[in-house]
Amino acid sequence: MAAELANGGGLKELLQLLASQIPADVTVLDGAGAVIEQAMAPATAETQSDIEFPPLEFDISQRGTVTASLRLSPKTDGDSSWAQVVGERAASILALALHGRHAPDLVDVAGKELVRSILGGVQGQRLRQLCRTAGMDPDDQFVVVLGRPLGAGCRWAGVERLVRKYRTKAIVYVQQQEMVAVAALPAKGSRARRATMLSELKAGVVDQPQVLVVGPVSAGIADAARSLAETRLTFDLAPAGTGPGSVIDADAFVIERLASQATGDEAIHHVVDELLGGLIAHDDSRRSRLLETFDEWLASGCNTAETARAMHLERQSLYNRLEKIFELIGGDPRGTDRLAGLHLAARLGRYLRSS
Repeated sequence: MAAELANGGGLKELLQLLASQIPADVTVLDGAGAVIEQAMAPATAETQSDIEFPPLEFDISQRGTVTASLRLSPKTDGDSSWAQVVGERAASILALALHGRHAPDLVDVAGKELVRSILGGVQGQRLRQLCRTAGMDPDDQFVVVLGRPLGAGCRWAGVERLVRKYRTKAIVYVQQQEMVAVAALPAKGSRARRATMLSELKAGVVDQPQVLVVGPVSAGIADAARSLAETRLTFDLAPAGTGPGSVIDADAFVIERLASQATGDEAIHHVVDELLGGLIAHDDSRRSRLLETFDEWLASGCNTAETARAMHLERQSLYNRLEKIFELIGGDPRGTDRLAGLHLAARLGRYLRSS
């Protein structure tokens, strides 16, 4: 492929060569999932099988930005690890071919520089100028999405397509082992749009070898650096053992984020001890899980059936735990003004015990 490229071969010729060597149907897709170019595997007795083999997908990156993706659909049951290596090597050569065909324009360059500036903490007029040049209003609302790989085979092209879907504008930048996406949201309905993005990502990256965090909405591009910092903090606060394909909502960790940045940890300890001291002492002495159970129950909206399913408990076992919890905290909090404070204390208590 390198020789073909050096001799003036274009994208079509490179894909035809790749399709014949694997053999596989080969497709290059842009960031939105549209076909840029493709080539079919040569028709032979070996490739005419009705068996469908799982496709392989590879990012095609140019200067830190995933600009396209390579999809290989093998036609034979060959060595999958060999096809994986071929795809990874081929993607870097195809990036060179695409550079001449789809050279980045001023908007693309400004977008990448905008993300780099946010990462570097740049503020002021420079940030606003880059934002405008990248095709976004600096006074719009923005959301940051961070992605980190969990093992080999991590790809960002599919994530990029989901982030860009239905968004006014989105910039995706990959640096070392981290993907950073900055998406502009319309001023009206930004929270609903963020919720849609979150649900689409959860459905689209199941079992993929990566973890994503969707950050809080920032009011203007000047606030994007704070959103980025809060998103990174959420990564650190995520439960140990968060598995591949997880999408974490930073809004669900607002209490832990506040607690981790609080200047007076003593006040946090006092609140937890004041409201849940007896319950925590019971857990410590009996090696029980009442604090975890109470927090899960509160987080479910006090839904006993949902909590039992989430914790893999028999319904009666959960009732027994709740009965003991109510005894230790001074009664059933439902329908009282104690509920919000107890939920706060439960979240803070679990944060303190895990930190």
